[in-house]
Amino acid sequence: MAVTLGLFAVAQNAVNPTRKAAGQRGTLNENSPLMRVLRKPAVGAKTAPQSKSRLVPLRHIFRFATTDFPGAAFTETVAVDNGVVVGNYSFSSDTFLTPFVLKGGVYRTLIVPGAISARALSVNSVGQIVGDYDDASGVRHGFLDTAGVFTTIDFPGSVDTTVVDINANGDMVGSYGDEVVNGIGRTHGFLLQGGTFTTIDFPGAALTMAFGINASDEVVGVYQTNTSDFNNGFILQGGVLTPLNVPLATATTLFGVNDDGEISGSYQDATFRDHGLLFSDGAFGTIEITGAMATSLMHIPNKGPFAVNFTDQSFEGHGATGN
Repeated sequence: MAVTLGLFAVAQNAVNPTRKAAGQRGTLNENSPLMRVLRKPAVGAKTAPQSKSRLVPLRHIFRFATTDFPGAAFTETVAVDNGVVVGNYSFSSDTFLTPFVLKGGVYRTLIVPGAISARALSVNSVGQIVGDYDDASGVRHGFLDTAGVFTTIDFPGSVDTTVVDINANGDMVGSYGDEVVNGIGRTHGFLLQGGTFTTIDFPGAALTMAFGINASDEVVGVYQTNTSDFNNGFILQGGVLTPLNVPLATATTLFGVNDDGEISGSYQDATFRDHGLLFSDGAFGTIEITGAMATSLMHIPNKGPFAVNFTDQSFEGHGATGN
């Protein structure tokens, strides 16, 4: 199935892409404890003023092809790099998501040792895959798959860990949760570089999650305030945290960043409709799949096809790649 996508810019709003099982709204990590637990993190890094950005028309027309897992009721594609596509699927809304790899037209289910459920969340240019899994005790761990060799990634002292992206150097970003005390837990972003974990907390935020990283260790992600559970986008570069939101949007999620500094993600308008976004050269553009009810642009590589998710008119979730 091929889908033709027109690109255009609109002056509307943005919010919380959370990932879907069939029939659910959103696009990333709604099932995760990280999305359920809000708290006030410690101030960790400096912030720069909100950068001035604008919406501009996108002239290019992309062609997209669906990557739906055969027979699945729901598919999401989270990343594609160097010919390797990764994502997750489910056969019904009552089942866990299952990770898959698509290469050379062949689908393969990704089996994570010791997992009762798992999700793939990104792949880098050398084929390393990251994500998370739940063990038999229901504890969530991050994982790294290097040519079939799996390594568990746990932020020290955390109660759960999710790895969301990895660059070609093997540096990773994600999120972790603190222990819940008196009904309150805390969610933080993190950077794992050279075996050292660094917490990422947007100052004054109730929740911070790191979603994307490039070769220069520029990090993008989201934060939420104590007064709202809508996402705000941020960039972390050179130790400085900068808010970055689509103009007039109600919420923005920045999900991926490539080595050229192009940023992918999604936003939601005042009617709660999700739109894909691409931030490049200081401007936002909107990416829509024609006829879709919602569109989200996921991780974006340096070159070649990129990953997109969309919801059709029957509220079914599909993955796609485009170029």
